[in-house]
Amino acid sequence: PSPPPALRHILLNIARNIAQTIKSNSTIPSQMSGNKRPAGSALAGILTKKNREDDRAAAEQSASSSASATRSNPFLHNPGSPEHMLSTFLIQSWSEARRIVPRGKFPATEPFVEVEARIGIIRSPYGLHDMRIASSGPKRVQIKGRPAIANAFLISSGDDVVGGGTRPTFEGSITRSHFVHWTGGGLSEPSPISDAFGIIASASTSGSESAQIKKELVEVDSVETVYGGYSDDNRVAFPGEHHVGDVITDPKKIGRMECKAKVTGMDIALPAAPYDVRVQLATEKILDKDVREPPRGWSTKRIKRRRSYTRRDKSFAWRMDVTEVTSAETGIVTAGTEVSYEIELELNAATTLKLVNEGDKGAAQKLCRDLAKQAWWMLKQINPAHDVLDVEEYLRKHPNEEATKLALAQCAALKKFVDSKGQSWSSPIAESGPSPTPAASKYNIKFIGCMPVNFQ
Repeated sequence: PSPPPALRHILLNIARNIAQTIKSNSTIPSQMSGNKRPAGSALAGILTKKNREDDRAAAEQSASSSASATRSNPFLHNPGSPEHMLSTFLIQSWSEARRIVPRGKFPATEPFVEVEARIGIIRSPYGLHDMRIASSGPKRVQIKGRPAIANAFLISSGDDVVGGGTRPTFEGSITRSHFVHWTGGGLSEPSPISDAFGIIASASTSGSESAQIKKELVEVDSVETVYGGYSDDNRVAFPGEHHVGDVITDPKKIGRMECKAKVTGMDIALPAAPYDVRVQLATEKILDKDVREPPRGWSTKRIKRRRSYTRRDKSFAWRMDVTEVTSAETGIVTAGTEVSYEIELELNAATTLKLVNEGDKGAAQKLCRDLAKQAWWMLKQINPAHDVLDVEEYLRKHPNEEATKLALAQCAALKKFVDSKGQSWSSPIAESGPSPTPAASKYNIKFIGCMPVNFQ
């Protein structure tokens, strides 16, 4: 059957444009191409090459613009491998710990420092208080003059802040939904916890998945009440739930006063993951082992309900702690009290002492690399990253602005044609010769897409 008049008109316009293009191409002498191909083929090759060059220029301009935007963030100047950053931190910790070993005597026999890694959010000191230091997603950067994709950035190391700016804050907690999703299964099923310790469990005749996981992992539950806020940064910790005024008769419930002081640390931004990472070396000294009532001066009370996981065969040197923390400034824990959730890794005491007592620098560096590799593997499972760039990273500005305006104007004309039910058609593309620039009102439109849904 014959097409409707309006559609026939559109098809005729397309045919005329094709015919005009062929006619224009045929006026170019074939000798210009340097071979016996038709002139139209030569022109097509020239145009194709030109389009490729324009596309490449646009892509390079976009990548440069994106890299420039990354450079404008003062905290995204130092991209790198998170595993290498962790290794660097552990080597620094080895050096610092040996410098402050008690009485300067080796080998150290009692733990005096702890190494831990916690996931959370690094907050920017600029702008809104709840602003993460970088938007989500990997970033385009320039490394040695070449474009690259970065998933991790060193923010601070020790007392040095990248870019020399204001030190950002670290919020060491995660959302309840992530906490439940990542850790709620415990040892009852395969989860990020079992993945973090390299356990591959599958149902078989030898037992259920849960039985296999429990065979490989050790889970320990604990509750601790911590009173803090003292002017000297000391804190008092009691096993279990403690309330002011409790009469302690059980020696196992006697509290202790301790002092925890940071020695060195490192903040690593992981914009491609839900959370960033803070690693820290700290001293922890017990000041009083027999505390039955918290001294006056405390301002915060925290009840920590914790589950700790380790490998039964001790092949992993790190312990994973997942903690629900109930906090109250008044000391009265009620239904409206703040609850937060934490996930951290801590190097076990035996490995910490082994690292501190290692006197050979080469051997210490190798141990640090192995521990960093293990820690990063665990962090990747519990805080998974993705390699998908921001949507803006995929957008490319078309190199031919006039063609873009004509294309948008043609879309507007098609919409008007549909809205008028085929009664109104006026194409901005000339039937012959160059097309004039359409009016701004015809190309300044929000085009919803390129899929002609129900187009008739």
